[in-house]
Amino acid sequence: MTSKLIAETRGSAGYLVLNAPQRRNALSLDMWQGLPEIVARFDADPAIRCIVVTGAGTEAFAAGADISEFDDHRATEDGAKVYDLATHEATAAIAGCNKPVVAAVRGFCFGGGMALAMACDLRLASDDARFCIPASKLSVGYSYDGTAALVARL
Repeated sequence: MTSKLIAETRGSAGYLVLNAPQRRNALSLDMWQGLPEIVARFDADPAIRCIVVTGAGTEAFAAGADISEFDDHRATEDGAKVYDLATHEATAAIAGCNKPVVAAVRGFCFGGGMALAMACDLRLASDDARFCIPASKLSVGYSYDGTAALVARL
């Protein structure tokens, strides 16, 4: 588990907070890897009726994947496979959850943050929410599943 994810219960809702406000909640590898465990724990708890995913601070839901880690985690074919598997498992855990999952989007929701929000059942956006998929600028391709999910929600 990582301190960059906060899991808390408020009434009958489980809150999953992306907690890296100094990096606009950019999703690091350890965050992607920790998400499925939290979702599974909330899903198994009969007292929790829905899950809310949100970002800490006021600037962002998630400004995408943490690109500062790309040299360490995506530079090799094996590293890229591990990273891609982590992102797939995180979004699949949210999409496959038996309880409704709501993305509470405020500020930036870019790239990986948008993939996370799209996996949720419902996306609620504040007036200052900004959505973007900048992958081509980073020479990163999206999987067929990710692209299909985006098109399906247009």
